[in-house]
Amino acid sequence: MMNKLSYLIDENTMCISDTHFGHSKVTSFEPVRLDIARDAGYSNWEDLAIDRINAGTGEDKTLLVLGDFAFRAIEDYSNRLIAKNKVIILGNHDRKAQLYRNYGWHVFDGIHYHISDTLGAYIHTDNDVSLLSGLIKRMRGMNVLFSHYPVFDNCTHDRKNERIAARVQKFEALYSELRCGLNIHGHVHSRTTSSACCANVSCEVTNFSPMSVSDIIDVTLEQQSKGLLL
Repeated sequence: MMNKLSYLIDENTMCISDTHFGHSKVTSFEPVRLDIARDAGYSNWEDLAIDRINAGTGEDKTLLVLGDFAFRAIEDYSNRLIAKNKVIILGNHDRKAQLYRNYGWHVFDGIHYHISDTLGAYIHTDNDVSLLSGLIKRMRGMNVLFSHYPVFDNCTHDRKNERIAARVQKFEALYSELRCGLNIHGHVHSRTTSSACCANVSCEVTNFSPMSVSDIIDVTLEQQSKGLLL
């Protein structure tokens, strides 16, 4: 199956992950959200998140959310975003792809790859690996993996979760097989990953502001060259 969806993602695409809109308990394990909102003069972190995402994307760019967008009221939160294209890579809390398609999202359902000048192929989700969602695309002379989960991370909690571990293992195998050079991901929120190939765009570390793919690549390569990523 040919993959036209991958053409929406380029170096101008704005990325963010794990907004967790409508999740009443998210601030209990990520209280930094309240700090960021308070410092910006907001009483509600969700309003700040929407405002900064819209300011970063405008009406002319593509917004790529790398999983865990909203726990409820997907339509309401989606309608508040002004991006020209809203694209999502499914996370462990996103449940069903069709829920997002119903509200105008483009969804990476399964793993897509686009590593040549021709349209990339589509890799169907294995029956025993649900919510497997991602993109591998060639950029700046290297293959970049976009996924919800980071690869080669040493988080024991995820490794013990059979469903998450199965997805991560699939990504790690493809990352190695296709000789990728960078993994842009979410899932870990404010936690630092253990792999130097990973770039975390969870909203806690971006202060709710989306980052362009170009800037993510620049920052990651600079940190790697300075030995700041271990």
